[in-house]
Amino acid sequence: MNAPSVFQTAVPVEPATAVEPMIEIIGLKKYFGHQHHPVRAVDDVSFSVARGEVVGLVGESGSGKSTIGRSILKLIEPTAGQILYQGKDLAGLSQRAMRPYRRDLQIIFQDPYASLNPRMRIGDIIGEALDTHNIKQGVARQERIIELLQLVGLSAEHTKRFPYEFSGGQRQRIGIARALAVEPKFIVADEPVSALDVSIQAQVINLLQDLRQQFGLTMLFISHDLDVVEYLCDRIVVLYLGRVMEIAPSAELYRAPRHPYTEALLGASPRPDPDARRERKLLRGDIPSPINPPSGCVFRTRCPYASQECSETVPSLREIAPGRWKACLRDDVL
Repeated sequence: MNAPSVFQTAVPVEPATAVEPMIEIIGLKKYFGHQHHPVRAVDDVSFSVARGEVVGLVGESGSGKSTIGRSILKLIEPTAGQILYQGKDLAGLSQRAMRPYRRDLQIIFQDPYASLNPRMRIGDIIGEALDTHNIKQGVARQERIIELLQLVGLSAEHTKRFPYEFSGGQRQRIGIARALAVEPKFIVADEPVSALDVSIQAQVINLLQDLRQQFGLTMLFISHDLDVVEYLCDRIVVLYLGRVMEIAPSAELYRAPRHPYTEALLGASPRPDPDARRERKLLRGDIPSPINPPSGCVFRTRCPYASQECSETVPSLREIAPGRWKACLRDDVL
């Protein structure tokens, strides 16, 4: 599919490696509730996303994935830490000071049913993003809306329809078109396929992959589906109870996980091949409450390798090989 004229200025780039990061998260924290008994949704998270790279953020429900994505975009205010966008710290900026950055930083929401205004026509939903940032008016505005819809596999006739007239997959395509309307430099995709049927998931993921290759999109892709993340992402950040457990290139992480939690996640992921056999290491118990997380390593209460030291010391995220990081006190594990 040829790129419409609306994106002719976009230049595809190769996935970044050792280059200056576009987004760098340093010591990010987000606490909710009472200051003396906070819910530690995100606790000292650090990672980066380079230009043209897709980084996957994975973990169980309640691990803080969506909170991180929304904090990066300042849709919710972080409690502490730095959010560096091209070297500029956004964490302390007011909503007014953030306005110049809103065009560059966009989000694809998880729920395609709740993210579209049911009282607005599709043309107006996408046009609203153009109007907010003063991009095109009149005939040029309408042409751009049509180009964006065609880009995601819809047509000009859909501009006059309301959200209820579309399926979940079509609504998510509209959400993607809205996010792309202002030619963003960075997109947070917050579990964009989790609310869709499996067959529709594949279509939307393939669409994101095509758009990524076509325009060199830089993305933080949040998901609990490890197969989707493996297919789409260059690197993966593994999250547990608001903390980073492991960071690694996608192929390396799936071939040889280096943290016990990553090993357990991969072992629990279903495989379509009935003849494929692998050892499954089931985790004990449930994920602890972020109101009262375990002392030391937050994973220790479910870790098969935990020792007394794990209850006394918080493991730092350290580089164990080029491009590979893990937060574990033991070097002999895995």
